[in-house]
Amino acid sequence: EIICRDRGDGTATFARGIRRIIRAACTPRHVPDHVLFVTDLPRTRNGKLSEGALRCLVNGAPVTNTDQLENPDCLKEIRRQLSQHHRETGDLLAGMETK
Repeated sequence: EIICRDRGDGTATFARGIRRIIRAACTPRHVPDHVLFVTDLPRTRNGKLSEGALRCLVNGAPVTNTDQLENPDCLKEIRRQLSQHHRETGDLLAGMETK
């Protein structure tokens, strides 16, 4: 998770900059193949990132624990971004199926 004060314009140039920073600060192994820009990520009621909900979204599976999320509305935006990414690039993220 990267939180930007200035999100830029959400372009490929901005995404390349994020990848470059991660590569310099970590290792090439940590550099993501895809960068999507969303306003919020799913969190549990105690504020922890819900990696399970994200994994389900990316893999095209239903998110079953929405009643345990503090902000289930963010799932709609993430689904839209995943679909838009697929339409623009033809890439499916980690086995994501189009619906």
